[in-house]
Amino acid sequence: MRVLIIITSLRGGGAERVATMLANHLDDNDNQVYIYTLDGGSVDYILNEKVKVINFPFYKLSKSLLRLLFIPIQSLYLIYLMKKYSIEKKISFIHRANIVNAFASLFKIEPIIMSERSLFSFEYKGLKKFIMKILLKLAYGKKSKIIAISNAVKKELVTELSVKKESIKVIFNPLDEIFFKKNNSFIKLESLVFVTVGRLVKSKGVDIVLKGFCEILKKHPNARLNIIGEGVEKENLIQLSKTLKIDESVNFIGFRKDLNIILHQSDIFLYASEYESFGNVMIEAAASKLVLVIPDNLMTAKEIFNCNTDLLLYKSKDFCDLASHVDYVIQNDLVENYQNKAYIASKKFDKNIILEQYISIINGEKD
Repeated sequence: MRVLIIITSLRGGGAERVATMLANHLDDNDNQVYIYTLDGGSVDYILNEKVKVINFPFYKLSKSLLRLLFIPIQSLYLIYLMKKYSIEKKISFIHRANIVNAFASLFKIEPIIMSERSLFSFEYKGLKKFIMKILLKLAYGKKSKIIAISNAVKKELVTELSVKKESIKVIFNPLDEIFFKKNNSFIKLESLVFVTVGRLVKSKGVDIVLKGFCEILKKHPNARLNIIGEGVEKENLIQLSKTLKIDESVNFIGFRKDLNIILHQSDIFLYASEYESFGNVMIEAAASKLVLVIPDNLMTAKEIFNCNTDLLLYKSKDFCDLASHVDYVIQNDLVENYQNKAYIASKKFDKNIILEQYISIINGEKD
């Protein structure tokens, strides 16, 4: 089978990682796989040698608001690629790629397969939200089969974009086996390693993590915090760590391809995101046997885990409550207990199980 995956880019991100895993899985099962990227750029994940990446030829011109104007041209180029490579099946990831996929299939009978990975109500504002709502309503029409990565995303598709429930299939994100930690490491309660992962933007709440960690250091002065990720708020966050006088205990590591190794060397995962459509990093941290400390506003965390046993929920944006939960676990010697429960919960996201669900949809098999 000749399969085409459409996505904005293959730079670091949850959708990009899943698209890469799907491409490799299809290739491993003797399918010919092509990936069409709208924005070009680097490939931040490892692809099988036979998987062919094709960039939109004029991607350097399609910047900012111009990206929406390029959608018709990118759709025409998609039609060209489908004819050139005799594509039998295609699937798209991320809004703009989904719109391109749909527009290229306006006069086709077969269902359009698209992966919806975000909470629309949080994603856009103002005029852009108005335009994207019109485009996505057109894209997610009668012929669509939409894969939602959580029930929270499914609910938004129905309420915000008027998608029929029967057109939506919920498939959680897959987890690569490299994240599953095989052995328990020796835990030194007097020098615990904390970690947070995500884009350094305001909505990820890394400032709350830093303030919470500042409180943690008052009782556990030998603790360390590693911050993994890049973003526009990086310099502000570095300055905040200096203002809080905790900069000597905090490391800004940037984006890392070897995230699994860093997680395996950590003990406790701190998170403060304002919203998540799924939250890949939560299951990656769980598989790495970390204690999960998560804000109570993340509905997807409640889909993924048993919040009474698998993780610690603190009051959203309350850094003192975050620190209090961490101190409770340490003082009561419950670190290993929570690590093991999170690890067990992560097992259901094994990539082979999840990716076969994707292939079932691609093959047109009914639920």
